[in-house]
Amino acid sequence: MEENKIICIVQARMSSKRLPGKILKEINGKTCIERVLERISKSKNIDEIWVATSLDKNDNELFNFLKNTKFNIYRGSLNDVFSRYIEIAKKVSPKYIVRITGDCPLIDPCIIDNVIKRGLDTKADYVSNTIERTYPDGLDVEFFKTESLLKAELYSNNPVMREHVTPYLSGNLSKIYGSGNFLRNNVTNNKNYSHYRWTLDVPEDLRLLNLIYQELDDFCSWKQVINLLEKNPELHNINKHIQHNEGTKISIQKYNQSLK
Repeated sequence: MEENKIICIVQARMSSKRLPGKILKEINGKTCIERVLERISKSKNIDEIWVATSLDKNDNELFNFLKNTKFNIYRGSLNDVFSRYIEIAKKVSPKYIVRITGDCPLIDPCIIDNVIKRGLDTKADYVSNTIERTYPDGLDVEFFKTESLLKAELYSNNPVMREHVTPYLSGNLSKIYGSGNFLRNNVTNNKNYSHYRWTLDVPEDLRLLNLIYQELDDFCSWKQVINLLEKNPELHNINKHIQHNEGTKISIQKYNQSLK
């Protein structure tokens, strides 16, 4: 593995059930995936950015949209997202991987760099700001050693773990699927803002994100967004009824039903 090389893998697909084609939905003049990648590019610590999408025909449009950009694209399994990470890791041989999903158009480069710094300083196997949530949904950052991902692959052996990649690493679903003996660390904010939702999964999210970007510039900080919402609490009402991690819950339900 290349010494200290850090790559970011952004998983993205067009076949979202709740908001089909969400990755290419426009948010005040730019697609969601453009906003995600532009903001990640502001990180001071990431050496390469990869978009991990699938070979499914539905993702041809996403591939064609990105193929002439500066970002690397990898196409692999539709449902086995874990395998996309493994294949990119084997291709590039980084020492560390940052995982971000393509539906987070307000992802903040400062938070990304804080999570990376915590990982490097503590030498942890896995660091995120999601083990104990204090940041808004949509600012999720995970940072882990490639060797830890390779270890986790041996035990990530059901469809939910393959789709969501990091349950065995993070321990977030340990009561259901178990977790590895990894050194973990969590980055928390001194005030809890986890009740805010800035990810893109449903039409209400798209409406809110458009309104935010109509008021703030393309590279606004997450704290500027907080200030906007605190001054305009009616904005938070647009999507506050959407459950957190609804996609994961749906995946678990489907898997459990398949076992009956």
